[in-house]
Amino acid sequence: MKNSQSGRMGIALIIIGLIIAVGGLTYVLWMGRQSRPIPPHGVTSPTIPSSDTRRAGAKFSDGLGKPDATTRYELDEFGAGIARRDVFMRDINGDGHADRITRTRIENGTDHYYDDYKIELYDGTNYRDVTPKDMRTIESADCALQRFQFVFRPTFHIIKISRPWRDTWTTPTMATRTTYRINGNEIRSGETMPVKEICNVADLF
Repeated sequence: MKNSQSGRMGIALIIIGLIIAVGGLTYVLWMGRQSRPIPPHGVTSPTIPSSDTRRAGAKFSDGLGKPDATTRYELDEFGAGIARRDVFMRDINGDGHADRITRTRIENGTDHYYDDYKIELYDGTNYRDVTPKDMRTIESADCALQRFQFVFRPTFHIIKISRPWRDTWTTPTMATRTTYRINGNEIRSGETMPVKEICNVADLF
């Protein structure tokens, strides 16, 4: 009888020990989870890059700097449409009037998108559109096929580097460089020269 009671007591002690161990482990795991920093609302976790940082040439600058005005728009249910419109007031022809450059980001619901540029000269009364033909970037997640960079000093000019698409977005092709300059009150392209075969033209600026 005594042996039977001792056996039951031993089993009870083992069960109590297991309960204590499970409880302790649960507490340690819970405390570890509570101690993790929670990202502020609206801030992307650093381990999950935003769509812009995943895109080609995320650190590239088109030279326009901080916009004077920005309007954001709602995309459709497919993530397509005008995402934002930035307006830059810059005197590009040196006449003392602030001219207007508008950059419009257009999404199509995939990693492919483009920025459309519009350049308008102000004569003191009206804005006149002087945008050269094809002032639109060509973008994908891996490689940009066409980009523009605006330069204001010592004189205003625009650098375009582009390359043709072939086989896939990541197939390197020969990139060319074209410089646009103010001529009178027009913006005209100069000579186009080959640069090198490359995938992402943003790497050439």
